[in-house]
This record gives sequence, structure tokens and C-alpha cells, in this order.
Amino acid sequence: MDNSTLIGLHVAISLFISTFSVLMLKHKIKDLKKVFIFMFFFNFAVPVFGYLASIFITLHLRYVTYKEELEDVSSFDLTIFETDFIQVDRQFGEGSMQEMMEHKEIPTQKKIKALVSMANNLSKENTRIIKNTLSNDDDEVRLYSFAIIDKIEKDINSKIDDNIKKFTQETDEAKKAHYAKELAGLYWEMIYYQLTEDALKDFILKELTKYLNIALRTLDEDSELNILMGKVLVLKKEYKQAEKRFLTAIKLAPKDSEFIMPYLAEIYFIDKEFNKVKQILNNTTELQLNAKLYPIVEQWKTAS
Repeated sequence: MDNSTLIGLHVAISLFISTFSVLMLKHKIKDLKKVFIFMFFFNFAVPVFGYLASIFITLHLRYVTYKEELEDVSSFDLTIFETDFIQVDRQFGEGSMQEMMEHKEIPTQKKIKALVSMANNLSKENTRIIKNTLSNDDDEVRLYSFAIIDKIEKDINSKIDDNIKKFTQETDEAKKAHYAKELAGLYWEMIYYQLTEDALKDFILKELTKYLNIALRTLDEDSELNILMGKVLVLKKEYKQAEKRFLTAIKLAPKDSEFIMPYLAEIYFIDKEFNKVKQILNNTTELQLNAKLYPIVEQWKTAS
């Protein structure tokens, strides 16, 4: 057999395998022209091996299966993102803020940064931690804590003085009620953030109650005032009166029930009305989204 015959036979086989590939893959691949050209030149360039490899590739592509892609899903496996996000280290290290502030080996500058962070995100817990550092062994930390507490107290007292002046000078009852509401809120901050000494707490509570009552004479349908009065009555252990205030607040502003229900649950728990506690915690679905209350809600779900 001469060379021209061999070349012709080789071209014919290459054309046959290319056509075979196109027919087998027409249901999977749209651009069949490129498949034909690729297979032909591949076979023509690589005799024998190309024949076998082409048949293997064609059969593999024909019968291989892929995982189904889901376009609309309600959940997905978060573990697939574990390597996609950079590692973020906590600025103040591991453990609670309280433990960090008390740890003698933690650098002073890191404690100062923590104090600044807590001062910028003031809460009852943060204020408690800052106050505890007033007895810290580190002079710099102790003085900085004192400066923060002093500034918070001065800011609130300054606002109280301004509002008392406006309240006493105002003759319009509606405007006086709004100033009284503002004063009640400021006095509550003093108690809530534990900025008052025990000797002054009774006085602050008395002033708070006085301005609350004045405000409620005109703004009796103000849900915020009813909630605040409920909190004050709980503090005074007048639970039945507090319950009435919270129920009134829910009627006035149903959207705020998420924040009021825990207070009602606390009152019913104190009064040993456990069925009501369970009913509130099971029926108020928003509480399940609250990180602090979620464990309590789950516990009451299983309570008999």
C-alpha cells in the first residue's frame, strides 16, 4: 500500500471519528462545528493514539453525569465558604471584656482601647464594667475609667438642668408635659446605667416618678411613657400596676410588644403564674430572634 493510500485511509478514519463524535454529542454541545474540526485535526495529527483517545473522550462526555445546579434554594451549606473569607482576629483577644480588664498581663493600651469602645457603645453591662475598673490596680486605666463615668454623669446632669429650667419657665401644659417626659427619661438613664449612689437612688426614683406622673396627665396615650412607668413600678415591686401599664402600652403600640412581653413574663414569673409565662414566650415569635432571650424561650418550650 503506497503512501497516498495510507494518507487517504487516515483522512477517512479521522472524518468518520469526527462525525461519530458530533452525532454522539449533539444533545450536549451546541457548537458542533468546533467539535468536528477539533476531532478531525486531533485524529489526523495523532494517528492510532488519537483514535483511541477520541473514542474514550467522546464516550466519557456522552455518559458522564454532573451535579444538578439549583437556582432557587432556601438554604445552603455554609462550610463551602470556610476558605473564602479571610481570618479576622478579635481586637481585644478572647474571653469576656470583664476578664480582660481584670487581667494583669493585658497591656494598658489595650485596656484603654476597650474602655473607649465601651464608652462609644454605652449599655448597662458596659457601664458596669467601666465602673468596676475604678478599683483597677493600673493607675492609667483607673483614671481613664473615672473620666468616662464623670463625663457621662455630667452630660446627663447638664441635660437635666436645662430641661428643669425649660420646664419651670414653660406655661403651656402640653409643652411642660414633653419636658417632663424628657426629664423622666434622663432620670431613668441615671438608674438604668447605675450612675447613682445608693444614697441618691431613692431621690432619683422619686424625681423620676414625679415627672412621669406629670407627663402622663397630658400624654396618657404615649406608649413610651407607659412602658417607662411599667419599668419604674417593677423596680418598686408594684407588679400588678406595672402589668396594667405594659398592657396599655401594647394596646397603644402593638409593634412594640416584642420589647414589652419580656417584662410581662418577668412579672408573671414573680407572681408564680407560670402558664402565662410559657404562653407569652411560646406565642411571641419575635423573641426567638433575640440572642439573649433565645435560650430562655427554648427552655420554656419544653417546660411542662
